[in-house]
Amino acid sequence: MKKILAVSLLVGVLLNHGVVVAEKQRPWKFLQGGVTEHTGDRIVLNEHLVINITGKTRVFNSYGHERDLYYLRGHKWLYVEGKLREDGSIDAERIYLLPDYIERKDRHRYPFMKLF
Repeated sequence: MKKILAVSLLVGVLLNHGVVVAEKQRPWKFLQGGVTEHTGDRIVLNEHLVINITGKTRVFNSYGHERDLYYLRGHKWLYVEGKLREDGSIDAERIYLLPDYIERKDRHRYPFMKLF
């Protein structure tokens, strides 16, 4: 009985470790876009990119000051940092509210932007 318990515990630890490693290895995405749709905990950017708002999602204005999720309502341009899911959607870690589309020549004004 003790062997079964020990093996079960070991398998559980190894499986849990695999999930943690897989979570850390998900690729990060950095993108800006126009809001096409916003319903509850989901935003669609550029007509096809699904952004998931999670319990870890933080919202900032274009100066980098943290805001409540409420500020997302009605906002048209966003910059999003998050992890890519297998289904192609993105779990947002940080969302920045932008005044408009930010051209490459103007990105130096927004130090949080990691686009190339």
